Amino acid sequence: MPKNQKHDTPKQKAGKVLLLPVEQIEPSPYQARTTFDETEIAALAVSILQNGLLQPVSVRRTGPHRYQLIAGERRLRACRLAKLARVPAILADCDDGASAALGLLENLQRAQLDPFDTARGIKDVIRLWGCTQAEAARRLGLSQSALANKLRLLSLSPAQQQICTAHHLTERHARAALRLPESRRTAALEKIARDGLSVREADKLVDLGATVVFGETTEFLGGEHILARRAGGGGAAGVIAAGHAAGGFGQVGAPHLPAFGRTLPRDRLRRRAAAPRRIL
Repeated sequence: MPKNQKHDTPKQKAGKVLLLPVEQIEPSPYQARTTFDETEIAALAVSILQNGLLQPVSVRRTGPHRYQLIAGERRLRACRLAKLARVPAILADCDDGASAALGLLENLQRAQLDPFDTARGIKDVIRLWGCTQAEAARRLGLSQSALANKLRLLSLSPAQQQICTAHHLTERHARAALRLPESRRTAALEKIARDGLSVREADKLVDLGATVVFGETTEFLGGEHILARRAGGGGAAGVIAAGHAAGGFGQVGAPHLPAFGRTLPRDRLRRRAAAPRRIL
């Protein structure tokens, strides 16, 4: 056993490296990461078997011979997969707020974290610290605007967040969708995921859906159509098939009118948006 690693005794002080039985370490309830790549965990387990665990996990004491993980969830999972009986662990003396913050910081610094996991972790830290967003940003090493943008992601519904996660959409893709009314976000995210749009393309799609107005109200339809109702109430409606027309054209008209299917260049669509008037 290395000289700087000792078996646990009740009198061990914080900062010491202990060799703890794996079964005595419980997961952190403040773990921000909700999904783990099992292939990466398996590869890490092989490396640990061949080279040992190069960096100890961090724990805090919760009772006699009981510990709670602070940082090192992937390493602990790999050690369990490798069937190790004991793991080296650094004993820390910290409260719930410090434990949550340390775990979050490790995830931010060491591995790419899902943007929604990051946002939930920041929200938990702010709650545990009982501080403002500005103070949390300072303590986490983030700008206040960056922290606020991350928290805004939680405005997306769980289903919308799942679309982003399942299709590996970035934080900026999600933030683009947030510029739309809540009822149109799912369709927009599905369009972005289905067509593999870049962030720039997603921004353009959302801008088109959010700003082209020919009447009193505008609805975003699946990222492909804009339904413009005439000001002043009912009647016919115009449909512009925005999408990604190769020649830069959109479709204008209504199914029950002679004008249906008429094509207009995009520059004329923009002019109509700038000066709303009847098109049917």
